[in-house]
Amino acid sequence: MGCDLVQEITHFGSRGKIFSVDLRNIKGELNNFQETFPETGNADMVETMKAYRDAGLDGWITPDHAIHLDGDSDWGHRYWAYAVGHIRGIDQALKETSRPV
Repeated sequence: MGCDLVQEITHFGSRGKIFSVDLRNIKGELNNFQETFPETGNADMVETMKAYRDAGLDGWITPDHAIHLDGDSDWGHRYWAYAVGHIRGIDQALKETSRPV
């Protein structure tokens, strides 16, 4: 949406200015976008999560808004389970790849 997301995370994160993250992905541009599943938007979520890790984020990451799925509850339980699983999967993969061999 008009910036290099990884560069912004690095800039503010390395200065201790990121305290929590509501993670979401979008397709489109500023003022004309649609929220998407984590893996289908403009941003590379693996690189984004890696940037938070490399910047030393000492806070939490949570999915942002729930996307309504057919058959889901009013609270979006299925989407929340999917999004949390996606975030945890990326986090676990990054932990595994940063572990010394």
